[in-house]
Amino acid sequence: MRQLCRFTFPLTWKVASSEKQTRVRNVQDGAPPHFANMVRTFLDEQFPARWIGRGSPYITWPARSPDLTPPDFFLWGFVKDQVYRTPVRDLADLQERIYAAVNNVTPQMLHNTWVEVEYRLDISRATNGSHVEVYGTQVIAAALRNKGWIVEEEIFCIAESGPTRRVDILAYNADTKQGIIVDPTICFEIECHQSAEVHLEKKSLYEPTVNYFKLKYALIHVEVFGLLIGARGTIPAFFEEFRRQFALPTSLEG
Repeated sequence: MRQLCRFTFPLTWKVASSEKQTRVRNVQDGAPPHFANMVRTFLDEQFPARWIGRGSPYITWPARSPDLTPPDFFLWGFVKDQVYRTPVRDLADLQERIYAAVNNVTPQMLHNTWVEVEYRLDISRATNGSHVEVYGTQVIAAALRNKGWIVEEEIFCIAESGPTRRVDILAYNADTKQGIIVDPTICFEIECHQSAEVHLEKKSLYEPTVNYFKLKYALIHVEVFGLLIGARGTIPAFFEEFRRQFALPTSLEG
């Protein structure tokens, strides 16, 4: 609510001329705070019949909706990669890096992004509206089950520092006490080293949860794998190494 009042709306009205303000649409994702009564009431007042989200009287945003928005599958990841390449000194440094990262988005990137939107619409139709990343997760989870792993999907856990995390896939072997955390990410490929960066990012995020899973499932070893899957179906070398390591089939089908 504070973000809406202090940032989202002041910025929206600043960049939109008065005649265009009535054409602005606000889109909320499915995060629980966005469903709070005060948030929905506020949106009804600011965007009467013009906001999209859970509980909207205008357009209800379905649960597990496809990742069709460019900020979700491209912009946030691109900006974060630019911003956090080196440690951030302070808030002013963070703000400068964010502005610089957004300014680094080229016209060609924007063109490629809209081509990507068309492709994702095709994927959405092919999978009957399934959430794109959830579809990829289900495919990998099914392949691991077929190899005899015990697999749990979308389970919550607690990191060593205290915060709650949600793991896409936990797979383990009850006999060997070996486990793996797998987090597939389907995104628009920009750089050749992006696959390695995704893996390192996921390791930093989920390795603090390893002890939680060891204790809960009596496991000896748990390894984290962050897997990049190209939005157009391309499979990076790191994904291929993962597939061979766990003897998964060459063609993964849901």
